[in-house]
Amino acid sequence: MKKLSMIGIAASLMLGGAMVANAAEDSSAGRVVDDSAITTKVKAALVGEKDVSALKVHVKTYKGEVQLNGRVETADQKAAAEAAASKVEGVKSVKNNLTVGESHHSAGKMMDDTAITTKVKAAFAGSPVVKATQIGVKTKGGVVTLSGFADTAESKAEAERLAGEVANVQKVKNNVEVRQ
Repeated sequence: MKKLSMIGIAASLMLGGAMVANAAEDSSAGRVVDDSAITTKVKAALVGEKDVSALKVHVKTYKGEVQLNGRVETADQKAAAEAAASKVEGVKSVKNNLTVGESHHSAGKMMDDTAITTKVKAAFAGSPVVKATQIGVKTKGGVVTLSGFADTAESKAEAERLAGEVANVQKVKNNVEVRQ
């Protein structure tokens, strides 16, 4: 009898351990690790693309959905970046927000754009609705481009509103996607 109950306890522990492992895989921490791994693999794939400047392409991932943001010089580079990202294991879809064209920034404009970006990020950090770490901010010529993911439509809208209220912002492009 004791032997049977010990076997039952051992089986219960093994089954319980498997259930905990499954729960951990499905947890948000597990998903974040998976998303980070995908982001790293996509960045590595971009480095391997001879025609794409990996430093100009910013990658964000949520539940296997990859966003490419930044600027490339040609449409071929944009297509190559998307193709490279699409081939990475674990990528479910690619949203290609890359803009095409050379950057013509004077030092003064770059300083202004940097100041705007800093002010937008500060506004996000002070907001109880917007998670600043989830939203990327880039500014060019006073045009602020938001990228990344938000937990709610309200958070996405609030990010756009806050960015638009910063001095010298000409326009806000909101490429933030609401997580589902």
